Amino acid sequence: MVVGLAVAVVLGGALVAAAGVFPGHHRRGGLGVGVMGLKTLIELNLSDSQKNQVLEILDRYQQERRDTAERLLDARKDLATAAHAEEFDENDIRRAFRQASSIQEELFVLRTKMMVELKAVLNSEQIELLRDRRSQRTEKMRGSLETWIQNRGE
Repeated sequence: MVVGLAVAVVLGGALVAAAGVFPGHHRRGGLGVGVMGLKTLIELNLSDSQKNQVLEILDRYQQERRDTAERLLDARKDLATAAHAEEFDENDIRRAFRQASSIQEELFVLRTKMMVELKAVLNSEQIELLRDRRSQRTEKMRGSLETWIQNRGE
C-alpha cells in the first residue's frame, strides 16, 4: 500500500515536472500543459507495472523536451524582436518565424513519439478513456475560443 502510494506520488511529480512543453498549449509564465494531465492519469487506474513503465518513458524524454522548449521560447523572443523592430525587415521576420516553426515541429514530433510509447503501455479501456478525455478537452477549448471570439466582437 505504501509502495503504491509512493509510486503514485512520484508519477504525479514526474508529470508535473514534465508538464508544459507542447506547441499550441501555453499558459502565461509557463511552458504549456503536460502529456495527459494528472487527473486523467489517476483515472486510468494504472497497475504498478504500468506506472513504472510510464515513469521510465517520461524520464527518457524529459530533458530533451525541456531543452527544446527553452529553445522555442528563445526563438519566439527573437520573432517578437524582429516583428517589433524599429525598421521592418521582412527577411529577418521570415527567418525568425522559420526558426520558431522548426523548433515547434521538433516538439510536436517528440510529443507524438512519446505518446506512441505511452499508449503501448495502456490497455484498450485505458486508451479509450484517454481518447474521451482528449475529446472533452478539445470541446472545452473550442467553447472557450468561441466565447472569446464572441466577447471580442461585442
